[in-house]
Amino acid sequence: MQGKAQPRILHIIPSLIKGGAERLVCNIAQALVSNKLAEVMLIQLREGDDYAFLQRDFEHELIPSKLVPSLRGTWHRQTAELNKAIEDFRPDIIHSHLFEAEMVSRDTLFKGVAYFTHLHDNMPQFANLKLSNMLQKQTITNAYEKHWLVNQYRKCNNEFIAISKDAESYFKNTLPADLQKIHLLNNAIEVNRFLRKEKQVLDPEVLRMVSTGSLVNKKNQKFLVEVVKALNQQGKRVVLHILGDGPNRAAIEHEINASGLEDQIFLEGNVDQVERYLHQANFYVHPATYEPLGLVIIEAMAASLACVVLDGRGNRDIHQEGKNGFMIQNQDAKAFAQALVKLHNAPKLYEQITNYAVNYAADFDINKYVGKLMTIYLKSLKNKP
Repeated sequence: MQGKAQPRILHIIPSLIKGGAERLVCNIAQALVSNKLAEVMLIQLREGDDYAFLQRDFEHELIPSKLVPSLRGTWHRQTAELNKAIEDFRPDIIHSHLFEAEMVSRDTLFKGVAYFTHLHDNMPQFANLKLSNMLQKQTITNAYEKHWLVNQYRKCNNEFIAISKDAESYFKNTLPADLQKIHLLNNAIEVNRFLRKEKQVLDPEVLRMVSTGSLVNKKNQKFLVEVVKALNQQGKRVVLHILGDGPNRAAIEHEINASGLEDQIFLEGNVDQVERYLHQANFYVHPATYEPLGLVIIEAMAASLACVVLDGRGNRDIHQEGKNGFMIQNQDAKAFAQALVKLHNAPKLYEQITNYAVNYAADFDINKYVGKLMTIYLKSLKNKP
């Protein structure tokens, strides 16, 4: 936009508690400003900020906001302060992340603003009705919220950004045909942050592994206990660091202790410097049964790790079988372990895969990403009346 003011972009997200969407929005905001592409403001709706270290050059505010619809017509609105902040910032673009932000950011629509929804996952509120559950209270609530949002989307000519083919397919199946302005744009990372300064050395004696993710059911960390057992049965010594926290921590810890693996599997909790653990490992293992994309897998590739993962659907977009790792289709701990053993026993294959992974991850750099994102933004602004 040479000779013109930079576009003003407002990102809205429920919180900045540790997670893929939360980290991405901070990376996007920082890269847009660092590359002098836009003026950026980030608003979070409730407390919780695990990414202060990523917020350097853009405006960031906590504005408690809420919109709770009611079938009886008594909606609970806490949006006045948010709307005042939007009026003061005067954005050209409002880009919302996750469902809670969808609701509050579409309550009052501002003239001349281009609206974008980031499809980080398959939001259950948008699921099509099924006979089997259509009378359940949550299903009725979801359908009501979807109906309201769809009407608001039409009014603002909403556009969507899907992080994976799986997310794109889900919303093409659940959104009305006239609202399917969906751009496929895989997520990105700060590649330089994860690159190794020194060449990696494969430990021939110990399988050094790391895994990252919230300790929740879909991340499926208990499966890794079975994988380590299978590796031990094949005579392999193991060190596995699991990064992340969540409601399943106690259950996972119990499983580790009951299996006598407390000297091989370590629950590290939430950490800021993920790259430090990646650089101490040789393998990245990802047991998620559902993964919208898998930024943590891309980070591991950039850190020169061989990745062995379960098929989480969305991570198919970033996987090339036998080139940047191995994908196991079913929850088969023995098959998962065999893939790791195959790589550990073949240093040349390991080097080939990790070299390819580093080069592959380079295409997911955040600076390339925001260039593509700006192209989408500017095209939308050009079409605005």
